[in-house]
Amino acid sequence: MRAVFRGGVVTGYGFPVDVAARAHWVDADGSAYGIDVTFGYSPSDPWAVTLTICDECREVWSFARQLLADGLEGSAGVGAVQVCVRRSMFADWVAILLTSPGESLLVEVDRRVVARFLRSTYLSVPRGREAERVDWDAAYTALLDGEASR
Repeated sequence: MRAVFRGGVVTGYGFPVDVAARAHWVDADGSAYGIDVTFGYSPSDPWAVTLTICDECREVWSFARQLLADGLEGSAGVGAVQVCVRRSMFADWVAILLTSPGESLLVEVDRRVVARFLRSTYLSVPRGREAERVDWDAAYTALLDGEASR
């Protein structure tokens, strides 16, 4: 695992976090294949995390940071993204099931990698303080401008 804090030196509150890791893609037969993934976090979207699957195909999924955190403790998610811990003799894995119409993808990542990533995101924007990162005036203006243009 390598953590990269975009923008250079970490000073203060609200820095982006990227964590690259080796993971497993598990096919329908249960066979596992090594893939590269990157977890991402941006304080500009403080409730969300991204999961980028392999640099070549650049399949990017965005989902709630809290969903990923809940999946470390038990099963979480009922929609397109579901997360749970799967224990084996050698390691604990976070299983992330990604579904869209007509296809699904199961990715397994070492639980320690996911836990470290989440800890880094909480250093960037602490849990419960996400709303402090939102420019509510700009959000309301954009919402009203969108309403006015209809």
